[in-house]
Amino acid sequence: ENISLSPSVLNLIAGKLAFNKIAFIGPHVIYERGVPVPAAATQGVKDATASVPAPAPVKAVAEISAVPKVTVQPKGPRPLSIAIKRLRIKDGTINFIDHSVGAEGIRITVEGLNFKLDNMRTFFFADVTNFELEGRIPWRQGKEEGKIEGKGWLNFSKKDMQAFFKIADIDGVYL
Repeated sequence: ENISLSPSVLNLIAGKLAFNKIAFIGPHVIYERGVPVPAAATQGVKDATASVPAPAPVKAVAEISAVPKVTVQPKGPRPLSIAIKRLRIKDGTINFIDHSVGAEGIRITVEGLNFKLDNMRTFFFADVTNFELEGRIPWRQGKEEGKIEGKGWLNFSKKDMQAFFKIADIDGVYL
């Protein structure tokens, strides 16, 4: 429904993608795992390896020991420097669909999702990132809804985390 971005100008000048605050109000996310490919999509497609000729044998070349070996490190893309001082998600909805479980798969919806994240950085890793999470997991209309809660911190540089997650009042038989 609404996205609000507040960039950090000083960090942008320094070449880092940084935000003082990012806020999402009412986002809807659908995550599907193991999406089955319809049979109609594969009709008429031949096996590509069936008509490819075998590669010609490669002749070995003798190594000349007088030539010094030089090791070159490839220059890959630099990791993106991102900093988010505050990330807020309010009244979000996540639909998780797993097609790899059973014929019809399993569907889990989290509604009323509220998420807070403070001090996330991919550079200068001295900070600890704190987070809070809460939401409702509806199972059947007219019945009690499940709840999800989480709170904790993580330190990206030390690969350390401490968190508490609680999922209550869900239909375990469904899972």
